[in-house]
Amino acid sequence: MSSLYFDNAATSFPKPQCVYKAVNNALKYCTGNPGRSGHGHSLASSNTIYEARCKIAELFDADDPSRVIFSLNGTAAINTAVFGLPSSCKNILISDVEHNCVYRSVVERCRRNGGKFSVFKTFYDKNETIAAFKNAVKDRIDAVVVNGASNVDGRVLPIEEIGIRCKKLNIPYVIDASQLAGHFPISFKRSNCDFLCCTGHKGLFGPMGCGFAILSDKGKDMLPLIYGGNGLNSSDAFVGSDIPERFESGTLPVLGIAGLSAGVDHILKNDIKEKHDRYQSLISAFVNDISENRNLKIYHAHGGCPIISITHNSVGAESIAEYLWKNGVAVRAGLHCAPLAHQAVGTADIGTVRFSFSEFNTVSDCKYVASLLNKLR
Repeated sequence: MSSLYFDNAATSFPKPQCVYKAVNNALKYCTGNPGRSGHGHSLASSNTIYEARCKIAELFDADDPSRVIFSLNGTAAINTAVFGLPSSCKNILISDVEHNCVYRSVVERCRRNGGKFSVFKTFYDKNETIAAFKNAVKDRIDAVVVNGASNVDGRVLPIEEIGIRCKKLNIPYVIDASQLAGHFPISFKRSNCDFLCCTGHKGLFGPMGCGFAILSDKGKDMLPLIYGGNGLNSSDAFVGSDIPERFESGTLPVLGIAGLSAGVDHILKNDIKEKHDRYQSLISAFVNDISENRNLKIYHAHGGCPIISITHNSVGAESIAEYLWKNGVAVRAGLHCAPLAHQAVGTADIGTVRFSFSEFNTVSDCKYVASLLNKLR
């Protein structure tokens, strides 16, 4: 399938056919509120949710499906983690390429609790990033919250090495895997994190409106973000300690979970490494075709996530995006909800045009887009 949609870092499109089918089936048959009743409509929804927990646990190398909690999106999962950290966590460390879901939630937590946050520098070279992190964590740090990959240039952070250090220092560790998931293998066990948070609508091919987190023993004791009915102990004024219900007050987005489950199943049935290698071939072809245009500057981490940003010497990012859309190409222009990441690459004042790839893009698609860009002189 060919696709001129290059905005997959925002929301993937198109989805695998199995995702459309799963959402349609859920709309028809998962018509009861999960965990609230004993009739067949409710049980169908509950079974769909349980199957999704199992598939997510398998994909992310987690032992216990009950530690998979669902949320309305990745941002809600991140906020659950950040605001659920113990009150003693006054000094929080983040990276210099964070999305606003991490940046703003950390800033707000610090504002409310009188805490402080600090930022460590990341690099395209993994070892340099590890060294910068270790240097930053020497100071008194109570928690670490980082994303797995930048949504501006695709650089990948060494989440496992960061986790080893956090475990050694007994520091709560939260990962935002929203850009990394589906493109690189992620092991919850090897990452040593307490909250692994992710959205469903990007590399996992789910619909918008569904995210999740995976909890460690330390994570399951954190406070929930939302309180309300969860189908358990309805006469009790307190939400309770049962996992995952402790973190899932309110009706879950069953349609989104069904679609996410199908998207994860699609990934489990395909080789992520083979998919990654194909992405790198697409990106290499695209970069080669535009690299001789001296008016363009390219921002991309070689071997990273399938994301490329560009700027033009004389044409603004919004104008380029409008020009491309008039020619049938969907991209995103601006700051991509990630001001820190733009500061890191020096584009905070002008933004970039971002191209983010999926398995449905082809070499011919890339060549067509490159030919359009090369007309901008």
